[in-house]
Amino acid sequence: MREIIKKRMRHFILENDWEVVAGKSDQDNDFISIHFSEPEDYWFHVEGCPGSHVLLLNKDGEEPHSSTIRTAAEIAAYYSKAKNASKAVVGLTKAKNVSKQKGSPSGQVMVKREKSLKVEPKLPETHA
Repeated sequence: MREIIKKRMRHFILENDWEVVAGKSDQDNDFISIHFSEPEDYWFHVEGCPGSHVLLLNKDGEEPHSSTIRTAAEIAAYYSKAKNASKAVVGLTKAKNVSKQKGSPSGQVMVKREKSLKVEPKLPETHA
């Protein structure tokens, strides 16, 4: 199922075959964050600013390098209203820490155990 659904989202292949998906709309963001994600995926979103929800897909038994996490955060910053800023603060957590309150608007989620990373909004040089 994840293979088929990834085609509907923005999709990137990073170093060492790490995959990133990013939503294109509030409805995509809900889908990515609540239905598509697996508990150990890394979840990203620019803090205090509208933008895409972004997942760095978990590879069983592997931890991503800090540069891979940074690149996923840069993608989240690029697909946000902070796109033209020199730096953006991106929150990240595991997808298991993201939930949706019943009745909340599309694209709005609750996040626990979030860390912050300040990055330049940009896309990787190559992507799928």
